[in-house]
Amino acid sequence: MRKKMNKLMIAMLVLLLSGCAEEKTLEKMGLVTTVGYDLTEDKQILSTMVILQIDPDAAQSSIILSAKSATSKGARNKADLKSPKKLQSGQLRLALFSEEVVRTG
Repeated sequence: MRKKMNKLMIAMLVLLLSGCAEEKTLEKMGLVTTVGYDLTEDKQILSTMVILQIDPDAAQSSIILSAKSATSKGARNKADLKSPKKLQSGQLRLALFSEEVVRTG
């Protein structure tokens, strides 16, 4: 009887907890595949990103966004505000740095 009760509890937990994770569909994400960093005249970082669109109904297969900030993270946050989708860098394939950015660190 006790074994049956344990099996029943495990089955109930599996059913109840299986749908608790947040779902992230590819159509809702903006996958950043390429990013480039340039240094502007006022020593700000200009970040240009190529965002891949997975949505089959999209008019374009990619979007190009640019943002300027004191740091690369700040530029990414500003680009995220401009983007129609939440930016995800998990598929980043290429990062380009201008000569000025490399020299200044």
